[in-house]
Amino acid sequence: MFPIRVTVEEYVAAGIVPENDSYVFDTTTIQRTIDIPVEEGPFSTHTFFDTHNFSINFVTLLEFSMKFSLKTIRFRDLGPLKSPDCFSFEIVVSIDRIIVK
Repeated sequence: MFPIRVTVEEYVAAGIVPENDSYVFDTTTIQRTIDIPVEEGPFSTHTFFDTHNFSINFVTLLEFSMKFSLKTIRFRDLGPLKSPDCFSFEIVVSIDRIIVK
């Protein structure tokens, strides 16, 4: 099975000033990618991210995407011959926080 690929693009440094509700950030961005293996049995993304020193800071986050594959088989009757329909889907979940003013 193919792994689940998580990609995060974020500012190098950013912060919120609560006194006047403003943001301070460095416009330099970095992109990080991690592949999560598909395994059977109990799995914790929290433990996996901690083990691989991967975290997501939502204050500095610009874009998040997760890509994975789904495969399925559907059986259908075709008279005396029965053959399955096989489907493969490539799914991409993307969150884009870029704000244009």
